[in-house]
Parts: sequence; C-alpha cells; structure tokens
Amino acid sequence: MAAEHNNQTNQAISHHVELAAAFETLAAGLNKFITTRMQAYLNEDSWTETAANKLGRPNEHGSLDPLFQLLVLRRFWGPVFADHFKQDLRPIISNLIDIRNKWAHFAVPDDPDLIDRAVLGMERILSPISPESSIKIRKIRGRILRKESTIELVDIDVDALEKQLLASQNDFQKLQDVHSSLNKELVLAKKIAAKKQQRLRSIEKQLLIIQDKTLATEAFLLSEQTTRNRIEWLFVGLLAAILLVFVVLN
Repeated sequence: MAAEHNNQTNQAISHHVELAAAFETLAAGLNKFITTRMQAYLNEDSWTETAANKLGRPNEHGSLDPLFQLLVLRRFWGPVFADHFKQDLRPIISNLIDIRNKWAHFAVPDDPDLIDRAVLGMERILSPISPESSIKIRKIRGRILRKESTIELVDIDVDALEKQLLASQNDFQKLQDVHSSLNKELVLAKKIAAKKQQRLRSIEKQLLIIQDKTLATEAFLLSEQTTRNRIEWLFVGLLAAILLVFVVLN
C-alpha cells in the first residue's frame, strides 16, 4: 500500500511538473502573436496594463503569464482573435484557464486523460502560430504518455517525425495565409460591388428625378400651348367681329 501511495504521489508530482513545462512553452509560443494583435487593437505598445484593467485583475506577470494570455484570448476573442482561430478552440481556452487555476493551487485531478486533453489543447492552439512551440508541446505530451503506458514502446525515429510535422505545419500555415489573402480579396470585392450598387441606385434616383421634372415640364408646356391657342382663337374672333361691324356700318 505504501509503495502504491508513493507511486501515485510521484505520478502527481510528475504531472504537475509536466504541466508547468507545457504552460511555459504555451506562453513563449503565444507571446509575440498576442502582443502584436493587442498592440494593434488597443493602439498601444504597452498594452498589458489596459488589458489587465479590462479583465479586472492586476498586471502582475506581464505578457508572458500563460493565465493572463488565456484570459486575454477569451476576453478579446471576437474583435482580435476570431479571424485566426477556429470557433471550437474557445471551449479549449476556457478549459485551460480552469486547469491553470487548479494547477496553481495543486488541485489538478490526477486524471491522465484530463491532462492529456489539456496538453493536446495547447498543441492545437500553437499549431497555426508557432510550429516550433507546438513540437515542444508534443514532446511533453509524449513524455506524459510514456510514463502512463505499461506497454513497451516501439523504437521510432522521433526527429524524422518532428521534421515531417514541422513541414506539414509550414504547409498548413501557407494554406492559411493563402486563405486569409483570398478572404481579404473577397471582402474587398464585396465592398467594391457594394459601392457600385450604391452608385447605380444613386443614378437611378437621379434619373427618376429627371423623369419627374421632364413630365412636369411637358405638362406645363402643354398647358401653356393650350392657353396660347385659346388666346389666338379669341384674337382671331375679335378681329372677325371688328371687321363685321365695320362692314355693317359702311
């Protein structure tokens, strides 16, 4: 019993240490990405103080604090990060915040599946941002899985697998960049089309106004012509009457 208890204790300590390394790697990989985006969004070089105030927490550890980074990702998701991450990462970020809080109080459940999902979530977040950091996370996850496994592992060329993973992630990043570029072009094309549509509507309104004015002018001219004709006939009638009177009197 004592040996089993010691083994569980050692395992819990090992999990705590590995999670610490994973969160440290996550923070290093996210730092530049979050800093660049938050500086642009807040229009401030020293953005951490403003972000901390919006989060309602002190700015104790700066931009390299993994808990602070995760809280920033969740708080500013819509305006700052939604265009880069898939929507299914939002619950993963919330879960990692919970794990980080429990880790800080040595309260993470000794559940290998829970810890594996947490580390895998960090890898997913880092993959499109920092392939090198995601590889480090994968190594940490591999160490955790090896410690949990009772099956003898097959000798694998880890370096070759890491190179393949890095190449795949680089290809993925290129595809993501192309997608982002095409999306920007699509947005621009929609804006141009919207402006053209607005211009056409403006021209249509102007044509309707001109048409209304033309009809009004035609009606006015017709009325004037009718009045003129009446005056001319009255004048002719008057002349005829004068001539008749003149003839009669002579």
